Amino acid sequence: MTDPFVALVIEALNLMHPRFAGSHGLSYAPEEAAEPPAARKARERGFVLEFYAEFRRLWDRAEPVRRGLGHIVTQGEPLAGSRAPDLLFWKLGEHGAADSRLAAVSFALLSNPSAVSADLALLAKWRDAPGYPRCVSVLLGKLAELPDGGAPRRRRDECVLRRGEVAGGAGGTAMNPTEHGAAVRTPPLTGERPMIHYTELPACSPDSPIATESAFYRREVSRLLAEGHEGRWVLIKGEQVIGIWNTRAEAFAAVDERYPDDHVLVRQLLEWEPLLHLSTWWHRAHAHSADSQRRAAG
Repeated sequence: MTDPFVALVIEALNLMHPRFAGSHGLSYAPEEAAEPPAARKARERGFVLEFYAEFRRLWDRAEPVRRGLGHIVTQGEPLAGSRAPDLLFWKLGEHGAADSRLAAVSFALLSNPSAVSADLALLAKWRDAPGYPRCVSVLLGKLAELPDGGAPRRRRDECVLRRGEVAGGAGGTAMNPTEHGAAVRTPPLTGERPMIHYTELPACSPDSPIATESAFYRREVSRLLAEGHEGRWVLIKGEQVIGIWNTRAEAFAAVDERYPDDHVLVRQLLEWEPLLHLSTWWHRAHAHSADSQRRAAG
């Protein structure tokens, strides 16, 4: 089960706008990797700012509280030395309790290998002292840039990193700490488009009109794939599979016929799917378009 803070990080990454995230560039040329701007992580700055903006929006929606993390804020470390992780998260104390350290997060481009190594070493140190129980390294780049052995990592008992979600279109990969040293799961090679495994799909916001359908899909997708439905399209209403079709057009035809004005989920069943998966709202635009055409024809 994904740690609730890591899940929150993933959701913020998915909300990021690629133009803002990439405002300082998304890679270092080989000749730049040893220069001072790389050591200062100059190109990562835009990504960090955009991540913070989206994380703050989740805070405004009380997502940390909903996920059982309590009230959290980003703030400095009173015991910090000359270098600190990019973002430090604290949990605010309640009922007279003191504030407590929650998580440290760092960002580095894969084309900036010195910063990647330095960040991992720094996070391992900060986990022990001053003591941040969650330390997350977000590595930014293309899947092809990952070393043959997988994501860089420290000692196995410190932080095993597994490829998880990729920031929305910006080319970043969130490396999720896993429990008990789980093996690295490698997505299929499909060019440079980021992919996500169905076991890592984030939870839908509780405020979403298709929150029930989304949660049901996440519970049932493993069974549906095991039954041989890979690549087909499923229609879900509430906690019920209405039908499964071979094509997208067939699935949306069923939506128009049975649920022209209701919220339903239509999704392609995939073990690995593109991160920017246009789920759940397709049917509404599709239905609206069909209605407009019928009115125009009338």
